[in-house]
Amino acid sequence: MSDEIKSKRKFSKAKLAGIIGVTAGILSILGGLEVYYLKMTTKDFSGQWKITCNIKASSYRLYIGKSTGWKVFFTQTGDKLYGRGEMTWVDDKEIPFSQHSPITMDGTVDGDEITLNYTISGERRLSYGEIKLMMDSDVLAQGTFSGTAANSSGSSVAEKILK
Repeated sequence: MSDEIKSKRKFSKAKLAGIIGVTAGILSILGGLEVYYLKMTTKDFSGQWKITCNIKASSYRLYIGKSTGWKVFFTQTGDKLYGRGEMTWVDDKEIPFSQHSPITMDGTVDGDEITLNYTISGERRLSYGEIKLMMDSDVLAQGTFSGTAANSSGSSVAEKILK
C-alpha cells in the first residue's frame, strides 16, 4: 500500500474517533437534560393523602352510590410511588378502628398523570384494583378507579392532607 493511502486511512480513523467522541459528548448532555426535565416536570405526590372512591358501577347493587375513603402515606422516588394506608370512612362517616382495612399502593407519576395499583386486605379476601388520577394542583387530583371487589368502578378524588 502506498504511503499516500496509509496517510488517508490514518486521517479517516482519527476523524472517525473525533466524530464518535463528539457524538458521545452530545448524547451525555442530552441524557443529563432528560433527567433534569423529568425531575422538573414530575409532580410530587409524596406525603399523606385522603383518597375517596365513589362507586358508580358494581356487581353488588348495594355498593352503587356508596363512597369509601382512605388515608394513604406515599413515598416517591423519581416517578415511582409507594403507599400504605387504611380505609377510615364510608359515605363520609368515620368507621370504627376495628373496621379499618389496610391498603398498599404502588404506581407511577408521568407529568400530571398518576397511575396507582392497589391491594386491599379485606375482612374475607384480598382485592385489587387501579386508580388513575390527573393532578389539578399540587394538593388535588381527580380521576377514576376500578377494582375486583364486586367488580366496582367509579370516580376518585385525592386530596393532600396538609399539616
